[in-house]
Amino acid sequence: MKKEDSPKDVEAYTARGKILGLIGKFQEAIEYFNLSIELDPKRADTYSSRGAMYKKLGQYQRALEDFSKAIELDPKYTEAYIYRGDEYCILGDDQKAIEDYTRAIELDSTFAEAYMKRGYVYCMLDQYQKAIEDFDRAIELNPALTEVYSERGNVYKELGLYQETIKDLDRVVELNPNDVNAYNARARMHYDFDQYQKAIEDMNKVIELDPENAEAYSFRGELYRLCGQYQKAIEDLDRAIELDSDLNEAYWSRGMVYQKLGNQKKASEDIERVLKNCVPLDWPKE
Repeated sequence: MKKEDSPKDVEAYTARGKILGLIGKFQEAIEYFNLSIELDPKRADTYSSRGAMYKKLGQYQRALEDFSKAIELDPKYTEAYIYRGDEYCILGDDQKAIEDYTRAIELDSTFAEAYMKRGYVYCMLDQYQKAIEDFDRAIELNPALTEVYSERGNVYKELGLYQETIKDLDRVVELNPNDVNAYNARARMHYDFDQYQKAIEDMNKVIELDPENAEAYSFRGELYRLCGQYQKAIEDLDRAIELDSDLNEAYWSRGMVYQKLGNQKKASEDIERVLKNCVPLDWPKE
């Protein structure tokens, strides 16, 4: 540190960087963290803060380097292991991510987020039992951690455990009644097990929360088709196509409805459009 500089300057630069980061001025924040590091290159938290800004800018290798430097300066910096583990995940190095999350757990065995993140990596590696064990532990430590229920629900879905998946998604919407993704995931789970009316109820909520969601109208239209509610199906599918004229599932479902209604001309137009595009569909069911 230069003679004319003082610890107060370091604190001021760091504080300024954090404020700029909070309001989305990530590059400017980095410049202030640079000044702070220039004055005091031994502060682990400054490298960690700068790494977070690099991550926001999509500069993942630089973020990884800063988190590594923070750990070098403070080997017991639990959060830095979490942050670096996240970067390893983004960069595709799952094993190193697991090692960092495990080290964070060794440093703080009550860190629910560390278990959740490690469980997520295990899930990506198809190590479902290990994933469930970590998610269970995360929930035990923090029952209000909404994201972990979603992640465990995904594992249960992969294992074909319908009731367990639904139970976790129920908990997500209980904790966050405005979670569009949870309603959508639960609707698709109900669909997979032919619970169409329950799926429609969830899609009603999705559309209420996100009224410009073309895929939501398309999926609800398909559900109405499966329930034989053809007029409602047409209305939803028309709306889906109005919002997204390239949504092949909507054309296919509408073609199937027109076929049921005996309108072969319109049915052929919609179905031929999809066949011409030669794309795989998320449905239909017969």
